[in-house]
Amino acid sequence: MRAKTISLDRCREGKGAAEVARKIREGALVVYPAETMYGIGGDGLDPSLRDRIFTFKGRGEEAPLLLLLDEPDRWRAVASRFPPAARALADRYWPGPLTLVLPARPAAAAAGPGGGVAVRVPRPAYLREWVRLADRPLFSTSANRRGEEPEGDPARLADRFGEDADLIVAGPRFDPVGPPSALVDGTVDPPRLLRPGPFPLEGVEGSAS
Repeated sequence: MRAKTISLDRCREGKGAAEVARKIREGALVVYPAETMYGIGGDGLDPSLRDRIFTFKGRGEEAPLLLLLDEPDRWRAVASRFPPAARALADRYWPGPLTLVLPARPAAAAAGPGGGVAVRVPRPAYLREWVRLADRPLFSTSANRRGEEPEGDPARLADRFGEDADLIVAGPRFDPVGPPSALVDGTVDPPRLLRPGPFPLEGVEGSAS
């Protein structure tokens, strides 16, 4: 069954946002506009959805899937602690394109093989609203398969992902597709840069000043 497509303007808040949140709670695989490209994800506490995302992406579990949060304290659902140096970065740069790897809770669906869980509070208010209404973090990874470019054109979403996803939220065109968020290991002190982002980070080992 092909994915249902709805407009982002319909689901930024109110009944439309509640519909997206309901689909997330039901285990749907959702394609949606993230900050700089289209993403694909769903219920960040559901291990079966995690496996479905890995199958869709054609990738293994060599890196943890990013989780979007509505506010910093939702980390308690997926991480065992929030080290002070990492929390200081969150307080300074969230909401925004900074992803922090924290120590994962035991059996967390989003945990990577090294025992970390990657979390971020995004800038778009509608993403935070979906997470708030669903009452669970949102798996988020770029909407593309291994070896393909991330998608930025809403007109191509149904053709590329209609047979695999359950819901497509069509919003703006990202042209060009922007850079991913900075990825920082927050389990160490000082925090260590794993992937550069769109701006330098103070207090992070390996980040340009």
